[in-house]
Amino acid sequence: MLTLKDRFLFYSLFLAEFFALKLSTGRGAQQRMWKTFEAALVKKFSPAGKNKLPIPVERVSNISPQDFSNEFLKKFKPVVLENFCGSWPAAEKWNFEYLMKHYGHLQIPVTKHDKMGEELLSLEYLLSSYLNASEHRQVHFLPLFDAAPELKSLLDSGPLRKLANLSEQMPFVSKPYIGPAHYCSNFHSDIGNNFLLNFCGEKTALLYPFSETPFLYPIAKIPLRHSFSFYAKFGRSSEPDFNAEKFPLVQFATPLEAKLFPGDVLFLPVFFWHQIHYDAPAIGVGNWWPDVKSNFSVSPLFSLFGSSQLARAYHLFGRNGMS
Repeated sequence: MLTLKDRFLFYSLFLAEFFALKLSTGRGAQQRMWKTFEAALVKKFSPAGKNKLPIPVERVSNISPQDFSNEFLKKFKPVVLENFCGSWPAAEKWNFEYLMKHYGHLQIPVTKHDKMGEELLSLEYLLSSYLNASEHRQVHFLPLFDAAPELKSLLDSGPLRKLANLSEQMPFVSKPYIGPAHYCSNFHSDIGNNFLLNFCGEKTALLYPFSETPFLYPIAKIPLRHSFSFYAKFGRSSEPDFNAEKFPLVQFATPLEAKLFPGDVLFLPVFFWHQIHYDAPAIGVGNWWPDVKSNFSVSPLFSLFGSSQLARAYHLFGRNGMS
């Protein structure tokens, strides 16, 4: 178990790395101190603490707002809400067949294979390529909301707001996620709670509580302006499996695992580390909302690092009414 001393040393080194990168000085000394700290933890936790099996995330149905708040929201505990959105009108239209038939002509910007700029591809081409497993590039489908606002209007946030006891003034930012079988997202942690709706296909979510952060090699940088996430030094979508030799501490972290079927909703608490694996071609929508009090309860440091993104979320919501 990590002690307070372990955590103090980790966050001291995390800040040292942040300032070394920011000021472009002292990086060598920081790296040497990190290697010493890393070796001490490896010695402390080996061999008993390694290769832990994922703990299944609890699954519930027909939960009341009070029970959800007391058992999950206030405890920063993830949960799968079984078939929560399965009967929504959106569930009938957020699928491959409907989107290709009615919105296949829409053009989506995609990073070129050589990483040199972007190209426009039709939604029909992308989705059909996902179904036949011929396309594996990471694509941001947020422009789909701009081109087809009626699709976004189907995402009634009312039941989600009621469940989490959120007012209409609370920012509620939605983002579509579409991917082929065997695709996986970058390993990351979000500056806010998230309801991840799964309308089509099956996924497996690998999760780690924020308390496991010292084992997870977070990048010591403030999130980019367009991002609401912190990332780790491993677990990129192009290389989903971590290198045990390069990142030996990951094997001592305690993972959780959630299976998502059509209609399921995964509640991801603020700053919970996660990576989503697509077991089949799948379509879902993330619904993210900031909660300053919860953020600072989990991590004052990461909250300060993400303060500009929190302010930006409220600004975007007030300007565009994102929900």
